[in-house]
Amino acid sequence: MNPIIIGYRVTVSRPPADSRSERRVERLVTFLFQQDGREDQSIADIARGAGLEHETVRRLRRNPGGRNRSGPGFFIVAAIARTRGVSLDRLAELTLAEEPIVRDA
Repeated sequence: MNPIIIGYRVTVSRPPADSRSERRVERLVTFLFQQDGREDQSIADIARGAGLEHETVRRLRRNPGGRNRSGPGFFIVAAIARTRGVSLDRLAELTLAEEPIVRDA
């Protein structure tokens, strides 16, 4: 007998990033925290301005090339970018893939 599932059934987890994705994430995070000569902003200042947890911002800033992660979510990037005065268009230009991102099926 099959179980009754109410709601969503999560069957596939998010795949870990490959080396190309990791390089793109590192460029994005590094750029976010070095933009406009505002490196003097503390982690607490950025977290407060972005409405994010201190630990979330600390992990990104201290480890921009975070291994085996797919990267920060869109809303985290958008919140930090807004706080740092960086346009999302500029981030998109910076992080264009050197090679197309296509996952093997």
